[in-house]
Amino acid sequence: MCTLKTFPIENTPNGRELWQSISGNFDRFSEIICEFVDNALSNFRKYALDPQTSRKVRIVLREQESWVDVDVIDTGTGIRNIHAALTLGSRCGAESPLNEHGMGLKHALASVDDEGCVWSIQTRTPEDNELDRHLLVEGPYGLEEAPMMGQYRAGWGKLIRPTGTAISFRCTRRRFETLRPVGDRAEKSFDTLVEILVEELAYTYAQVLQRGEMTLEVDGGKQTCVVHPLFPIWDKDGTQEIPAVTCDLGGGPVELVCRYGLIRGRKETFLYYKGNMESSGVEIRCNGRVVQRGLFRRIWNGRVHPSRNHFLVQMDLRAKNGTALPATKPTKTGFWDGDPRLEALFAWIRSNVPLPAKEEPVEKRLVRVLAQNKAVEEGVLRVAQEEDTYRSLNLGTKMDLFVSYRDRTVVYEAKKAGSRALDVYQLRMYWDGCALDGRPITQGMLIARRHCPEVEALVEKMNSFTDPTGRPYQFCLTTWEEEGIDPCAV
Repeated sequence: MCTLKTFPIENTPNGRELWQSISGNFDRFSEIICEFVDNALSNFRKYALDPQTSRKVRIVLREQESWVDVDVIDTGTGIRNIHAALTLGSRCGAESPLNEHGMGLKHALASVDDEGCVWSIQTRTPEDNELDRHLLVEGPYGLEEAPMMGQYRAGWGKLIRPTGTAISFRCTRRRFETLRPVGDRAEKSFDTLVEILVEELAYTYAQVLQRGEMTLEVDGGKQTCVVHPLFPIWDKDGTQEIPAVTCDLGGGPVELVCRYGLIRGRKETFLYYKGNMESSGVEIRCNGRVVQRGLFRRIWNGRVHPSRNHFLVQMDLRAKNGTALPATKPTKTGFWDGDPRLEALFAWIRSNVPLPAKEEPVEKRLVRVLAQNKAVEEGVLRVAQEEDTYRSLNLGTKMDLFVSYRDRTVVYEAKKAGSRALDVYQLRMYWDGCALDGRPITQGMLIARRHCPEVEALVEKMNSFTDPTGRPYQFCLTTWEEEGIDPCAV
């Protein structure tokens, strides 16, 4: 084929349009803050052996009318290559595996700048300190057609030590409120949102804070809070810790540290270690920084049974070489599915962490104790849990407890807490099924911790009716306490 003409493709991106295209990658305000903290942590780790280096990050939040002014100030050695720091995808200034993508700073700034808010970077290196100056760069972001300008100014600027970096931006109140737990639409005060941010930081960097790699402070205006590491409250029985194991996931040696077992739900937290499906499962960290949590179904290919809501696995992957670790998403809120290193990690977890046996639900434990008590009563012929009813229709419906005496038969519908009107109809279903099966019931018992007036009224009304065979219902209410059973002790 004859070539008629060759010409260059004009594909130089428009700076503002490119900047807008990478905005909105973060779902929550805390993820933006963590990007700035990650950059500081990378710097701290690079110069960890320098005795002159301070390792503090101070986050200042000021509530305005419809927005929030934010400063993230660290005491590191400053940004030595501002050009690389503000170049999309550049890793020239990378200082640790936390700078894996070369996009974090830009992603985070774009995510607040997409709302037309202002941002700036003030940084001061040891060389700048000798000259008593700091470098200032302000938005908007620009490329060749309208480049950003850096300017040196005298003094420390917003910095709190002779060297470091201060990132300042203004975000809308709407974005700040993304700190609320997912699905929580209740209005939260500014102070409460600050508390949630503190918890996010305490959870994300728990092991980093514990090892003393940095300190974190959050100044919300009314008070300054030092962020302490947030850890689960482990149940002493059955908690296991696997000593550090070095293995190769496919990219080089990685030290795996694992702890697993049951935790007790924390009532004082907003989000984490509450002993529920959302805050349990498998938690994976890279060099102490959490990357992804949950993952139960992803690893074991099954739904989390409610009895395993308190089961937690904590994995920390420690490596100096970032290529040894599974690849993270640019927002550091998860790993890339399909990465062979991630699949190797999941295989290691499946091989070395046994799933706990499904815990018997509280209701079943209570019924089991009730069955044991009934079995020793005078005149009892048979006691059965999960007894079938509606056998004539082959429905497979099971009653909580069936007790046969010499002179009567009793069925139980059991509830661990308070009873509801629906429970009365459940008991009626047991009765009707037995009636159709030719096993007439003498008495139906609804047992719970307590019964509300509505349930009492419904039982009284129901006892004026008859079952499909014409026999009148005889429903009664009782409590675990009246049966000599303490629900808290079972």
